[in-house]
Formats: sequence, structure tokens, C-alpha cells
Amino acid sequence: MITERRSAGFSLIELAIVMVIIALLVSGAILPLTSTIDRARITEARVEMDERIRGALLGYAASRPLGTVFMPCPDCQAACGGPVPNDGIEDRDGAGLCAVDVGNLPWVTLGLGEADPWGSRYGYGVTAQFADSANGFTLTVPDLLGIGAFVQDGAGNSLIGTAGTEGAVAIVWSAGKNRFGAISEQGVAQPAPPAANADEIENADADALFISRPVDLLGGVEQFDDILVWMSGPEVRGFMVQAGRLP
Repeated sequence: MITERRSAGFSLIELAIVMVIIALLVSGAILPLTSTIDRARITEARVEMDERIRGALLGYAASRPLGTVFMPCPDCQAACGGPVPNDGIEDRDGAGLCAVDVGNLPWVTLGLGEADPWGSRYGYGVTAQFADSANGFTLTVPDLLGIGAFVQDGAGNSLIGTAGTEGAVAIVWSAGKNRFGAISEQGVAQPAPPAANADEIENADADALFISRPVDLLGGVEQFDDILVWMSGPEVRGFMVQAGRLP
């Protein structure tokens, strides 16, 4: 009697089904992993700005000669006269004023790392009155920025300052994962935000207004993933008083 013996191997159809199942399982695992990595980097950037960068900016001012306390200037992102752009060193003119109000965080001057978790340089803006190395700032200097760091949320509500009132005296930001409008750590300008992304365009145009709102991880042309921190005049002056640098 002859009996049929079935092959112990998989058929092509069975192998295809197995591959589809594996692909579904892998894709289902990758999405949560990617989200976890993104959130970890966001947290890393916030901690870096809130603690190390904020501390470095205040420490710089506190280390100035007694009687002339001032904040660091930005590092130019493009040609700005005599100073060298994109070298991480603060750029001033001959009168002790900042060559630009908005640029790169001067990481070399502050002794910090060059880039955020996505490989872009942090942006930095400062008021002219608080960064004047010839005169310094006092307890009574107004908190009006040369750039006017008036920060709003996505709905237009003020988070600090409005036109003609006190605003932030220094602001630092990361362009986030999409890197729109950033400068890479190799000194290369990244693509500008797309036209539909109005809030990130506002943060990249170096004017008086910045937008800060929750990070959007869903993607799309309107994705907002800029991360901002800022310091008020009372915060900066109060620190200098406690450090014994202002009366």
C-alpha cells in the first residue's frame, strides 16, 4: 500500500502569511518605540535649556566685573560685519552692543555642547539693554527687548509680555525634530518652515513675537515641535542680587 507523505516544510503561501504577521508585529512595535524616543529627546532638550543653558546664561552675567553686569550676546548665524558667524562665540560691535539680537546660542562662550538632541544649534535672543557690555544693566533697567520677546500660545494668548510692556529679557529655543529654520551643528541652514506652519514661521523670523505651545508628535506640515524657555527681568535681576552682583 502506497501512502502519501506531506513535506515537513512551509509552502510559499504559509511563508507569505508568516512574513505579513511578522511585518505587522514589527511595525506595531516600532511606532511606540519611535514615540518613546521622541519624547525622551524632548525631555532632554527641556532639561538642557531649563537647567544647563539657563544656569550658564545667569552664570555668565554673574561672572562679569562688579558694577557692570550684562548677559551674553548671540552668535551670528550669517555675516554680521566683523564677527565670525556660526563659530559659537558671542558677537559684539565696537561699542559693546550685540551684533544681532537673535542668533545661535554662543555655546563656546558659555562652555556648553554645540547642539540639541536632533543635531541643531539652539537659538538665542536677548534684549539690547541687558547685553550692553559698556554700561551693563541695573535694577531699574526696563525689560523691553530689542527684539521684543513677547511669547504667546497657539491661540494668541500672552505667556509673557505684550507690545509696549515688559517681556522676556532672554529666550532660548530648539527647532525640535523637524529642524525647520535651524542651523545644523555643521553650520548648514535647514529648510524654512512650510507656509502652512505659521507658528514655526513666527519663531524663525527673528522679530518681536515667539510662539510656545505643546509639542505635536503627529507630524504633517503644520507640526509644531519648537521648544522654548525664557527668562524675565525680575528673574535675572533677582539672581544677580542674590549673587551679590547688584545692590
